Amino acid sequence: MSNSWNKNNYRQQQEAFISGHDGTTSREVIYAIMPNICSILLTTTIIGLFNEVIHRNIRVLIEFALIVIPSILCCTILSEYVITVCFIMMAISVINI
Repeated sequence: MSNSWNKNNYRQQQEAFISGHDGTTSREVIYAIMPNICSILLTTTIIGLFNEVIHRNIRVLIEFALIVIPSILCCTILSEYVITVCFIMMAISVINI
């Protein structure tokens, strides 16, 4: 008796948790992808400018700092400023070209 009650209780809790969720919107998907694209463009332009003078190990650090860190920040503490961050990265990329 107790085992079936636990299963029914678990099922009800799971259904209550799942109900009411609409999934992700297209805007949320774009906000998740856009910082990655802008980061890669920024990294490409900066590495293109300093390709001859940057040591290989420093280049890896620059790529990490410009691709991974902004992507993580845009998914966490900068989530409300994704458009602003992307605009700044795009502006810097255009200036570098």
